[in-house]
Amino acid sequence: MSETKFKGPGWPDFRGWVAFGFFGLTFYALRMIEKNPVLLANASFMQVLSTLLAGGVLLIAMNLFGGTRSGTATNDKLADALTAGATPPAAPKDPAP
Repeated sequence: MSETKFKGPGWPDFRGWVAFGFFGLTFYALRMIEKNPVLLANASFMQVLSTLLAGGVLLIAMNLFGGTRSGTATNDKLADALTAGATPPAAPKDPAP
């Protein structure tokens, strides 16, 4: 009996979820400005918005130009290799009978 699995792009990794969150917050803040333009005069709101925008741009750059797309896959492979190599060495044979 064979199991059928979903063959699609799947869920994003942790960095993908963080990027999704940054973009969601940024678009929500822009939507707030659209509904209430008085927010543009508030220095605290503009500071938060500029931090979100800069963070989103840096997140895009990190995903595009980073060494690996997903550090979790690399960490899983490293953990498997360390676990496989963690078997204790066999006891040496006793030379005296």
